[in-house]
Amino acid sequence: ATATDHGGVFLDDTVFDVSDSLVKGQQLPSGFGAGIYAAGGSGSITGGVFEKNGLAIWATDGSPVIASCNITGMINTTSAGINLSGGPGDPEIRNNHIRDNTGYGLRIGGVMTPRVRNNVIENNQGAGIVIDFSGTSTQVVDIDLGRVGDRGENDLFDNTHPVQAGFTQAYVSTSTPIGDIGAEWNYWGAGSRAISLAYIIDGADLGYSGRATISFGTNNFYSFPQN
Repeated sequence: ATATDHGGVFLDDTVFDVSDSLVKGQQLPSGFGAGIYAAGGSGSITGGVFEKNGLAIWATDGSPVIASCNITGMINTTSAGINLSGGPGDPEIRNNHIRDNTGYGLRIGGVMTPRVRNNVIENNQGAGIVIDFSGTSTQVVDIDLGRVGDRGENDLFDNTHPVQAGFTQAYVSTSTPIGDIGAEWNYWGAGSRAISLAYIIDGADLGYSGRATISFGTNNFYSFPQN
């Protein structure tokens, strides 16, 4: 990352507590312009309102808590409302509302293995969650979208993907190594398991072998939103 990649608040390998902030209009000619760019360090970003930035929050390395933020109208078509890169790190992403963005809702990249809980990710023009992981098969399984006994309770619906036809609530890229990513008890925008799986593009799909699979049990999904 360079200095031109962040437009609002730059947190450079520090301990931070950013709460109840309004971050709006941080857009750069490059198309980036993060409302908050956290380069390493640790701390929390909570209760923020992010509107019409390049992207809302970009965390590279570190393990921040990103919680209870309202993220809407981001303009970067190749990034996400929340973008995780670099690593390793174990961020906590919970209770956020990520909607109506030009790119993805949440991007999990680098060697970041977040715990993702109780988020509403809706109506983004990229997939709701994109996993573009560059670590190993033993690391990718630490991405946590929900476990048995620790339900994800994320609501993903009405998200699309510029390449795939129809709804794509989650997309696993070709760079992501084989492994099962736990995703127990989430709502995938459908009332049945079959349609929920159709809205997830991963290693289980014909022609997409060699990449990770988003995995949940036979009945371990919600047929309606939880948040």
